[in-house]
Amino acid sequence: MTVIKVGIRVRGWALMALLAGFLLVLAVFWPRFNYLPPEDFPFTAQRLSDSPIITVDKSPRLQLLAREEGHININGPTMILVPDWVEQPLGKYYLYFSHHQGDFIRLAYADLPEGPWIVHEPGVLALEDSGFPVDSLPVLAPEDGFAELWQNFSIYIVRDAVIALYRALVIDQHARQERGVALSKDNTAHIASPDIVVDHDNQRILMFYHGQRDTLSQVTGIASSTDGISFANTGKTLAGVYMRYFKYRDKHYLLGSPGILFRSDHLLGPYQPRDKSLFEPDIRHAGVMLEGDSLLVAWSRVGEAPEKILLSQIDLSSADWDRWRATEAVEMLRPELPWEGAGIEAAPSLRGELVMVANELRDPHLFKDQDGSRYLLYVGAGEQGIGIASLE
Repeated sequence: MTVIKVGIRVRGWALMALLAGFLLVLAVFWPRFNYLPPEDFPFTAQRLSDSPIITVDKSPRLQLLAREEGHININGPTMILVPDWVEQPLGKYYLYFSHHQGDFIRLAYADLPEGPWIVHEPGVLALEDSGFPVDSLPVLAPEDGFAELWQNFSIYIVRDAVIALYRALVIDQHARQERGVALSKDNTAHIASPDIVVDHDNQRILMFYHGQRDTLSQVTGIASSTDGISFANTGKTLAGVYMRYFKYRDKHYLLGSPGILFRSDHLLGPYQPRDKSLFEPDIRHAGVMLEGDSLLVAWSRVGEAPEKILLSQIDLSSADWDRWRATEAVEMLRPELPWEGAGIEAAPSLRGELVMVANELRDPHLFKDQDGSRYLLYVGAGEQGIGIASLE
């Protein structure tokens, strides 16, 4: 018994020493994000409608789910021009979106970016076909999760991930309790945040989407389709979430959360992370658009009141991607319309899903049409609907 007690005491001191050492390292490497000076916003954002283009009212299925859950949740829009090699498309444009804790990816279609949009009731990818757990989640011990993080990422990325997780699971949950807001759900089987890549060379449409892999981790899966409607899981996964894709100089890139940049020689990977994040841990989700050697990144910052759509620019011309730095963000769009929550008192935004109407914009997506027209899609009033603006 004495040996057991001593063993437990020694192990406890070892864990405390390990934690103290990590906290010391964290203090030394505490993030200091030195953005480049802000650059003028190269466009003017003009809303194309005073109303959202996507709401649950456009779909009997989504209305039913909202009634059953007691709240509305719409997020993660991404839009494509349907390629001409797709036979009998539903419309000229496809708009994919999700529910924060949903069990399928949604789809709407239209012949114009501003709509009218029609929701494809069946959706395009169900949780049971995604490769992620459907019911019970595998248990991952915290120490194993941290070891995996440490093995796959630099100390800078580990630092940012730990900060973001602590703020999400501790600080923001406490803030929710103080405000009487429903707690963010953890450890729920789901898929969300689709990003769509049209691969013309292989006449396929790829979907990057995240899911709950286990009790601690969310990762990104990849599904493939020939028509943009019927997707099959490829079995490939990436150690990141909320991915946005772009291609530059024959390299494939994914910008994930919180501001982690990944690179690969091949579209399907494997992808390797950069040693340092491009953005602060308070970045929520981003949208990207390539303009020559400049990457435009639309994003929003958790904790702002109101949360709004921001824009940073990144000069990619250096061959050394470690030299890439984002500019200080400038404002693109803030809540101004009733459906965006503008009439509600602004409060610092929170991480995780929102089951109530709020004065905030989030989840930007940037889209460039074949004629060069540019658009911003975004989610308004927390997670109540999807809006669209032209960038002129």
